Parts: sequence; C-alpha cells; structure tokens
Amino acid sequence: MYHKEIEGKARTAIHTKKHRMEKETFLDRAEFSPKDFTPLDDESDATFTARDIIAKRTNDEIKTIAQAVSWMLIIGEGLSHELAIKQLKNTERRSVSLTEGRSLYLLLEYFDLTTVGVIKLQWCEVFAVLVLLQSATIKALVEESYGSDDLSQAIKLSAEHTVTIYRIEIFDSVARAECLFDKKSELSLLSKSGGEGKAKNTQPLKDEVIKRYLKSFMHLNNKKAGEEIERELIAEQNKLLLQSYSESKALQFSKWISLFRNKDLKISVGF
Repeated sequence: MYHKEIEGKARTAIHTKKHRMEKETFLDRAEFSPKDFTPLDDESDATFTARDIIAKRTNDEIKTIAQAVSWMLIIGEGLSHELAIKQLKNTERRSVSLTEGRSLYLLLEYFDLTTVGVIKLQWCEVFAVLVLLQSATIKALVEESYGSDDLSQAIKLSAEHTVTIYRIEIFDSVARAECLFDKKSELSLLSKSGGEGKAKNTQPLKDEVIKRYLKSFMHLNNKKAGEEIERELIAEQNKLLLQSYSESKALQFSKWISLFRNKDLKISVGF
C-alpha cells in the first residue's frame, strides 16, 4: 500500500507486475485473527472502533474484505493519484499526499461492492477492515525481532518509519469508517434488480475493458483507448467479445470508459 508525496503529473498506468498479487493479508495469519488479535495500546481505540462497525461479520468475511481492500488500492493506484492531482487545481496547495484511507475514499464510487462476495457489504465496513489491516501491520512490525548486522538494522529503521506512517494513517482510516458508518443508509451498495439484468450479462466484458484501461491506456483519450482495447481483445481472440453485439465495439468501449470516469459505471472487485 502507498504513502507517497504526489508532485507533478499523476501516474497514468498501473504496473503490470502489480496486477497479480498475493491474496493473503496480515489478517490471514493465525496470530492476527481479525476479531481476536490484541492490538498495541496506541492502536487499541481505533481497532475496537473498527470491530464495532464490523461486529456482525465473521472472521472469514473480514479476511475476504481485506483481500478486496488490497486489490482495490493496487488496481486503482493510478486513478487515485490522478484524482488527487485534480484536487490541486484552483487551490493554493502545491502538493497533496495520499494516505491509504484517502486513496480508498477517492475510489469508492468506482467499485461495485456487490461483487466482493460478502452479503450487503457497506463502505464503512471496508474502511473498518482497512483499520484492522493497519493495526495488524503495526503490531507485526513492532514485535518483529531484528539482528545486529547492518542489513537487519537497516530493515529495522525502515520498519520503524513504516510504523510511524501507519500510526498517522490509522486515525485517518478510522475517522472515515465512522463517518461512513453514520451515513451507511446513503452509501450502502446493495444488489439491484429489474432492468439491470441485461446489463449484468455484459459486466465481465465491461470489467475487462476498464481494467485494461486502468492498466495501460489512461494516457489516451477515451476514443483511442477504446480502439486499442478492442485491438488487444481481437488479437487475443478473447471470448468476452461475444458478450457485445455492438457494430462498433471500440465506440462501445469508449462509452463505457466515459461512464466509468463519470462514476456512472462501476467495475467488479476481482482479487
């Protein structure tokens, strides 16, 4: 996850190597069972506040949400940077920093939580799980044993720096979780029925188009990006193309990209 000062232009692509990630998080470790591990004193209040928000969730559900959090932050890295840069316009700020909580907050209107696999998942719960991840990370780094050799001491210094950053970030994350919890009736993303049945038939293709756009083509305008994505899918003989009956798939793809950028199309969370 990311703690970087942003200056200049936003990143326009997500590195390919980051698309495939380990599914395990700290919360998958036996010693960090989400509802049971004992946080350090400094993180106790934030941790138990987060647990109150997800009190009805099982450990397995929380672990699934944690995997989704990691995936969203990775797949949306380039977009969150771009959105943060846009906030600099018409302000006196010269730079903007991204916490994990802020990154996730910038991205929340772009992802469909109904695809995570946790029934009636709400964004306040997502942020609560982020708090647990940060708390577990701090505890793991603080309690780690380090050798006396130069390399081990360098790793220790790096870990101490990370802990400092996370201790700042966890307050940001729990604040966002509490605010969203207060507004959960407005921000719940539940499954919709009726007229969306037809749209769901093309959802896998939409997901693929948007993921390729985020990965490789954010530097292009929507029309050109649609054309490049169509070219890729045709070259691969990708079967997802069969989900589209449009005469101009490139145009259809460009429209989907536009809808996504305008927050009118959400992509499935895949991890």
